[in-house]
Amino acid sequence: MGPKGKVAMVFTDIAGFTQMFDMFPEAAKKASSLHDALIRQLIIDYDGYEVKTEGDAFMIAFQDIFNAALFCLDLQTELMATPFPAQLYSLPKFKTEFTNDSQVVFHGMRVRVGLTLGRVERITNKNNPKRSDYIGPSVNLAARISDFAYGGQTLIDEKTMQAIKQAMMQHPDSESLLSRMIMKPYATYHVKGIAKPQLTYSLLPNKLENRLKLFNPEMNQRGKGSFVPPTLELAMEAGGGSQGGDNSYIQNELESIDTTPKSNRSSTRTISPNPLISSNSFSSRIAPFNAPLQKSKSTLSMDSKQLDAESDDESL
Repeated sequence: MGPKGKVAMVFTDIAGFTQMFDMFPEAAKKASSLHDALIRQLIIDYDGYEVKTEGDAFMIAFQDIFNAALFCLDLQTELMATPFPAQLYSLPKFKTEFTNDSQVVFHGMRVRVGLTLGRVERITNKNNPKRSDYIGPSVNLAARISDFAYGGQTLIDEKTMQAIKQAMMQHPDSESLLSRMIMKPYATYHVKGIAKPQLTYSLLPNKLENRLKLFNPEMNQRGKGSFVPPTLELAMEAGGGSQGGDNSYIQNELESIDTTPKSNRSSTRTISPNPLISSNSFSSRIAPFNAPLQKSKSTLSMDSKQLDAESDDESL
């Protein structure tokens, strides 16, 4: 049986899944198998519970929020190190992207992820009585916020962000772990079925922090809910003000918004097909992503509007 009580729920979904199968069906089958094998290995590594799959999407439960967070962090880096079929790297959601100073931004399959923590009701899986399924508000919220994410992005809600911080601080290697992750305010959403607007955070390895500058919530209008433009009132309602926090939270959130005109932002450059085949220097730059989160990884940075034009795709 799966975990019970207060459970961390994770939903994953491959960006550009339909296009991948339409363009390269045989290669897509191999890529899907690699994706599934990676996720299942990470579930084992971090003591998770595979609830069910639907197409390319996974629903996973963790008793420990600490393990759930590490699962999400490692998933994003391990995907970059996975050798997918070469022809797939010509697709928009697979292409390798660099900053102007030749640092890697994206490489290979991009998966959107939603993570929440909350009390759930464990029920019997109707399709498999020996397996557990879950229902409850936090389950619905995890599914909703995963829909709001870009491929290559993990979104969490504010309560989950606080829980991760607390769990990390109690870990004997807390300083090292906290230095390797970033939890940055992303956007506020009206979520279907939830009255209060939900402030979401991006959770990523800190080596991938600058990837966030590619993500524009106003351009990514997908999922069952709607983006709320940032204002002081909404920041206070969804953030520290609603929990008795000081106003520095609000100021920090507003300062985190990138107001740089898009025309002034540097663009990324892309290479396709898979540069692993022809570039030894690229291989040396991507090699550190083969290591798990607990080991060192190379630094990535970027600043671009590259994904804005892709947000209208059928499956971001």
